[in-house]
Amino acid sequence: MLGYSGSSAGDSWNVAKNQPVGSGNVDVALGKFSVGNPPEIRAPFELKGARMRDLDAVMPGRNKSPVQQAWEIRYGCEGG
Repeated sequence: MLGYSGSSAGDSWNVAKNQPVGSGNVDVALGKFSVGNPPEIRAPFELKGARMRDLDAVMPGRNKSPVQQAWEIRYGCEGG
């Protein structure tokens, strides 16, 4: 819809779902992805539902808030 291609596009693509970053995964990542090469993530996205009202509240079962999760994603991408 926005001109991005997924992994079904062939040997290279620019949008990936459930992409590993650091010790976790992001819901969606934009960047350069290709078969046999490490990913070059440009923009990681962690999606939350419309019912999520407080992004600073700790999520049940995760022991961290969405804001803390976003910081982990940011620093996980810097090394890779």
